[in-house]
Amino acid sequence: LVKAGAFDSLGVHRAALYGSLDSLLDHAQRRRQERDAGQSNLFGAVLPASEPQPDLSLRPWPERERLRNEKEALGLYLTGNPISEHQGDLERLVSHSVADLKELKENGTVVEGSITVGGQVGAFNRVKIKSGPNAGKFMGRFVLEDLTGGLPVTLFANQLQQFGHLLADEAVVLVKGQLRDRGSDLELTVEEVTPLDKVARGPALAGVDLTLSPAMSQTKMLELRNLLVENPGDVPVTLELQLPDRTVRIATKENLKIQFGPRLAASIEGLLGQGSVRERYLGAGA
Repeated sequence: LVKAGAFDSLGVHRAALYGSLDSLLDHAQRRRQERDAGQSNLFGAVLPASEPQPDLSLRPWPERERLRNEKEALGLYLTGNPISEHQGDLERLVSHSVADLKELKENGTVVEGSITVGGQVGAFNRVKIKSGPNAGKFMGRFVLEDLTGGLPVTLFANQLQQFGHLLADEAVVLVKGQLRDRGSDLELTVEEVTPLDKVARGPALAGVDLTLSPAMSQTKMLELRNLLVENPGDVPVTLELQLPDRTVRIATKENLKIQFGPRLAASIEGLLGQGSVRERYLGAGA
């Protein structure tokens, strides 16, 4: 219920309520035990106990985590959609939305040739092939979700081997393929998968450099780390410490890679200052 936002009207953010569940439940159990044991005062009322309060020192969930928790609890996004920020690029780069394809099916229109659909990866799983020339290998299935609906997608063995690493849960991708009518539903058979950010930005993004001030506080450094960790992806991050006489480059851990985009860039600059974010592209000079 907390993840779904059922207690938002209390005015306490969800992370604080969720992080305090254990203490709240323990308190409720103690009160029940006291009541059952008959611990009362002279007037017959159960003795009051101090009420636990939500831990307001906990940081609110980032939007992506909040929406993910909503979907986990309800099976759908309630207060937003994580792909909304990509809608402009999706509309520019796809040939059809999911709703377009379903409308064409309802009208009896056959879609021939390759099409391109974009959205967020969900419910990805691998299925072992039991017969035929690819027996023993795996094929993949997932649901591609845009703002208009979900479309089942299938990757045969070769495509799974080539593109499977791009299909992390909630990854936003463009999928080129052939549409099949399965009677009650449509299905897209994959020819190619491309991460949206690499297409939308033009040249492939090789990395992001963040400029730090020597006077940066430990608190801000921790906030920066949390911001980067909360946006995992495949773009390497390098920190540049600006000293009076030189710039020192500090490579982060190999596993600290981010899903970079305009929203994250704005958040980082809000923390580090305007001009603190520099993007590096493959083939460009340092």
